[in-house]
Amino acid sequence: MQKNKSLILFLGVLLLIFSFSWTKHIVFTDEIIYEEFSFQMLTTSDYLAPSQEGAVWLIRPPLYFWITALAYRIFPPTPFARRLVTLIAAAATVALTYKLAARFFSRKASRWSMILLATTPLFLFFTKAANLDIPLAFFILTTILAYEKAKTQPRWLWVAGITFGLGILTRSFLALTPLPVILLDQMLFEKRKISATHIALALILSLTIALPWHLAVWKKYPQAFVQDYLRFNIEDHLFAQTPGHQPLSMIRFLTNILVIDNPLAVLALGNLLPQRSRTRKNLRLFLIWIASSLVPLALAVTRHEWYAIQALPPIAILGGSGLVRIEEAVRRRLNDQRLSLLKIFGLAILCALPVTVFLNIFKETKSVATLNQFLKRTPEGTPLYNLENRYTPQSTLYNPRETPVVDPEELEHLKAPFYVYADDNRQYELIKEKTRSCCEREIIAQDRDAKVILVNPR
Repeated sequence: MQKNKSLILFLGVLLLIFSFSWTKHIVFTDEIIYEEFSFQMLTTSDYLAPSQEGAVWLIRPPLYFWITALAYRIFPPTPFARRLVTLIAAAATVALTYKLAARFFSRKASRWSMILLATTPLFLFFTKAANLDIPLAFFILTTILAYEKAKTQPRWLWVAGITFGLGILTRSFLALTPLPVILLDQMLFEKRKISATHIALALILSLTIALPWHLAVWKKYPQAFVQDYLRFNIEDHLFAQTPGHQPLSMIRFLTNILVIDNPLAVLALGNLLPQRSRTRKNLRLFLIWIASSLVPLALAVTRHEWYAIQALPPIAILGGSGLVRIEEAVRRRLNDQRLSLLKIFGLAILCALPVTVFLNIFKETKSVATLNQFLKRTPEGTPLYNLENRYTPQSTLYNPRETPVVDPEELEHLKAPFYVYADDNRQYELIKEKTRSCCEREIIAQDRDAKVILVNPR
């Protein structure tokens, strides 16, 4: 009966994850880039390095694009096909969250953990777009679950080594989270020590999986590897704000992750209620995991919320455990009628979260919305210039127009009309300032504070 209940809940979760995954709407602009990387690998049979607009782009490792290119061989290159890896990874992440929660807490807590993860707005929203962060969350979760199993069955450490390496091939340095989790757990808390030799062998296996691609692209594209891959993934994220995104303060970033984009994370506080000391020990691994994910992201200058998706499974597990503790405490203080009313209220809140996500997935990003207007109102082949950063990248399947980046200083010396995209009011004011003495301007597309401007020399 308990297994049937869990299976029914999991099928309901799958419905949430796969709903609207076939729509053409672009809610995450990077989806266009990932689609293009995968399609170019398929058409050119060059699987070494992602490319776009004829140039190598080494800002991301290739595993997601390899698998999506394979999906394109089997299925038509539709929105569903480009999101297939994300969808499978999301379903597997929810299932493994249930498994890991059941290992530490009750089956009831594990079911709630699964539900809380699937209804977390940040997680559910990104199941509707091709992205690397949900697959990364899956590999990190699998690595830590395999590590837990390796405490009693050492062979599972090989699984941890494999998934750790695959995580690096998916998201580069963001995939290193399991390393501090395992080392801190072994050094500070865990009595069942795993041999350092076995851990070293698992790391060697990880390097055997991840290192060959890194060495191959370094040998073939040394400058791009250093400037794009290493610099972008380390220096540009740690010490600079990624172009095209508004900066977030550390407090706002953590507030978004733990409150605004994940309001039911507050249920994790239920673990503070009186409980057995053994249960408290079970919390340590998840607290280390959450800290290992969020602290580096909060300290970096670039603070994208979706980078923190890897922290959602442990937060959901603590939320499920906390909810069970809260229910037990409330049950002792309320009669059945009041308890039923409280459950109805809680269920209404729970259902409101996915509804909110589904209402927003048909609202495309402002760069895509203005691009669509531009494509309809201009002749084929008309390029759309980007200011400072390629906000609307060219794509074989989605956007066939050229999208070069123009230096703002060039706007003062225009010889012919052209279209330029402004991502916000600051950029629009910059365009006005640079073209005030030489050109006329006309806004031909607009969505929120994004605009496409036709600049005409006088």
